[in-house]
Amino acid sequence: KPEDESSEWSVDANNIKASLAFKEMEVDYRSPLPPVQNGNGTAEFLYDDELLKLSVESGTIGNLQVTNAALNFSNIIQAGKGIADIKIPLSGSLADAFGYIENDPIGVNHKFKRSNIKGDVDLNVSLNFPTIPTLEFEDVTIKIAGTAKNATLPNVVKDLNLTGEPFEITVTNDRADVKGSGKLAGRDADIECCLLYT
Repeated sequence: KPEDESSEWSVDANNIKASLAFKEMEVDYRSPLPPVQNGNGTAEFLYDDELLKLSVESGTIGNLQVTNAALNFSNIIQAGKGIADIKIPLSGSLADAFGYIENDPIGVNHKFKRSNIKGDVDLNVSLNFPTIPTLEFEDVTIKIAGTAKNATLPNVVKDLNLTGEPFEITVTNDRADVKGSGKLAGRDADIECCLLYT
């Protein structure tokens, strides 16, 4: 309170910080990217740095499990200047992972019938993009890497299925690849195939 009743309030707005914990929250960080659901973690807002940091200890994206994700949004005060830096570890079924990477703005056209994809996968998803109203593919920097286990990929060569483990999966803005050793129609095979974008 001011010493002089006639004086005005003076507030120092430097170094403002706010933090909170959240439980079972939905984090819709950028449509059409699917939101994190059932999220548990913490958030911190740093006014001087114009930075919002979300740490998601656990949650889900669709049927995929999220653990220890970091969602950072910088330059968020000035409209149109914000940058989102998203890092999400995902684990779950390989079919669900292919469903994730086929959606916009990633948009991998893998051409596999998802009901015939089998196996499990651990993925590290890294996305960086501006927080603008209309988001195009070229606005997003994509880096996804992971390992599939006990996998079946249907019709890799004509009607022949690829099975085995491990298979390394990488996705960038330029290409998406599956690489590893397994069996093609029951025969040992080393394979590296490039998937397509829509």
